Amino acid sequence: MTKDKQEMWVFIECFKNGKPKNIGLELLNEATKITKEKNIRVVAIILGNNIIETTKYVIYAKAEKVIYINNKNLEIYNTEAYVTNFYNLIKNYNPQTILIGATSIGRDMAPRLSARLKTGLTADCTKIEIEELSDNIIWTRPTFGGNLMAQIVCLENRPQMGTIRAGVFKKAELNFSNKGTIIEISALHRSLWLCCTNRLMAVVSLSPDRLIPRPL
Repeated sequence: MTKDKQEMWVFIECFKNGKPKNIGLELLNEATKITKEKNIRVVAIILGNNIIETTKYVIYAKAEKVIYINNKNLEIYNTEAYVTNFYNLIKNYNPQTILIGATSIGRDMAPRLSARLKTGLTADCTKIEIEELSDNIIWTRPTFGGNLMAQIVCLENRPQMGTIRAGVFKKAELNFSNKGTIIEISALHRSLWLCCTNRLMAVVSLSPDRLIPRPL
């Protein structure tokens, strides 16, 4: 696969029926705005089931490229399934920046991805900018109970990662003349992401009085 570090990825979170949630479309619009004067391609990342139409929709919503994994096992969010498949995409394509919505799913997935990638993560951002003389992202987020706004920059490690609150940015207006590249990637075999779940359940079964098994 061709590796391109000059890509800003936007995770498009979807409903069970495969339709995109607003948060991903909001981030897609803002990513397009801040990269307009930079040599950075905006890429939509979609994991789920029945998402073929959504891949076309995000192109109309300004994505230049879409990378997606369409698999019935991804219809409902599962931590290990999503993190493992998303991580595999990142290692193959090496994006420079990843934007993820600060939803319950995003807040669960993003820190696990950043830990595996050994990179930083700025959570609950309300503003994103690109430094004029570099491609560093300036992440702005509230701190000290919301009384101050902190600006955070990841100078060395890549990809730069951040979660952004819903409703901060506007969704893009659709342009049905937009064209882009759509790439389908096969999901990793289910056994690869079930292994961690199976290990957890094995540990749980040893101490039923202390731990309650539940799906990840």
